[in-house]
Amino acid sequence: MKKLLSIIASSALVTTSVTSVVACGNNKFTDIFLISDVGRINDKSFNESAYDGANKFLNEQLSITDQKISYLLPTTTSEIEKQYDTARNNGAKTLLLPGFAHQEHVDHAQEVIKDSGTAILLDGSSNDNKDVIGVQFNSEMSGFYAGVASILYMIGQGERDIKLSAYGGLHNPTGVTNFISGYMASIEFINQLQNQEDKTTLDSLIKVFNPDKSSADLNSVSRVASQKNEPTKNDDQNWFSGSFGVGGGKAISEKLISEGANIIFPVAGPQTEDTLGTIKERNKEGKVFVVGVDTDQVQLYKNYKNYFITSASKTLSMATQAALINSKVYEGTVSKEDKAKYQGYEKDGTPISGPWDGHDVWFNGDISYGSDNKVSEENYRQLMALLEGAGEALSETYHELTEGKNSAQEILDSQIISKMGLAAAAATKKI
Repeated sequence: MKKLLSIIASSALVTTSVTSVVACGNNKFTDIFLISDVGRINDKSFNESAYDGANKFLNEQLSITDQKISYLLPTTTSEIEKQYDTARNNGAKTLLLPGFAHQEHVDHAQEVIKDSGTAILLDGSSNDNKDVIGVQFNSEMSGFYAGVASILYMIGQGERDIKLSAYGGLHNPTGVTNFISGYMASIEFINQLQNQEDKTTLDSLIKVFNPDKSSADLNSVSRVASQKNEPTKNDDQNWFSGSFGVGGGKAISEKLISEGANIIFPVAGPQTEDTLGTIKERNKEGKVFVVGVDTDQVQLYKNYKNYFITSASKTLSMATQAALINSKVYEGTVSKEDKAKYQGYEKDGTPISGPWDGHDVWFNGDISYGSDNKVSEENYRQLMALLEGAGEALSETYHELTEGKNSAQEILDSQIISKMGLAAAAATKKI
């Protein structure tokens, strides 16, 4: 399977009263407006990553170093469409829309920006709107990499019996539950390698984190009891907290810890903090660890820096810059050399020729490393070299087996997850 994104080279502003914060003044570039899906610009997540990527585009592709892009921050999702209008009325040629809350408003974005502009939806589909670029992520790949790294880290720390767990806020097949699917497939992946007569490949993976450990130091990798089977419904309380609100993740975190989870993967926005707080309250620091989501969450929760192994991340900043480079708005402005750095692909691997407007462009998954993560830069480099091909095989299997499926029960089907893990194991680089 082809890599879904190939990187060849490493004014006065009229606003509505409901907008909480507006970037304005002569140092703002009003051709590009970021409209948040509620939240502050420096959120260490979607908004900030998109903002950074767009400003990098200004600096590197447009050679504008004395301005930043403009932004609008709605206080509720009901205000989002008004902000599209406000941005357009103030000169926006490009609407930058980070977060899947924009998905239900994408048709309005098309109406606002039609013909002469581009809307870039990060973490959503263009819905076949001709002036919208849908930036989508293979989050199952991110979840898989994070799960494998977490298991290997725990083996390196001397843990012989490892239990993984995860939960979402609300079911979303492309922004929540697919993360968990790939994460759970890491269990099948490790067990498949453990069951091979020749354990050289698993030994090599384990030694990335501790050269003194081997497959002989592992007894079992499994799910917690309440997550042995797939959800029975989209709001199954064994798998979903029921919201993305702060405090909503405490009860399920308590449950997962009581079932002996060594690692918890909250795919529920700010509820990561609920899980961190629960671990601290239960005096489980150093015994129960967390995998963050979307961005490098250890940067957001510095008071809990010892709790994070890694984060299952989306390459939001890079994807933003790539989408701007390949938008029709800047078709005649960006150099051929800059465009040549990126090749966009459809979901099925078909290359996109020309501007990306009207297409959904898929980006591969990643994990965070370095800084306060337990996964060091050297760990990351060695791990990705060994897993070359495994993540893509897993993602290809996921898309094939979940085509046309949307429910939590289907996305987290145990047989599908097992086949994903088997495909990854078969594609893992042999040592």
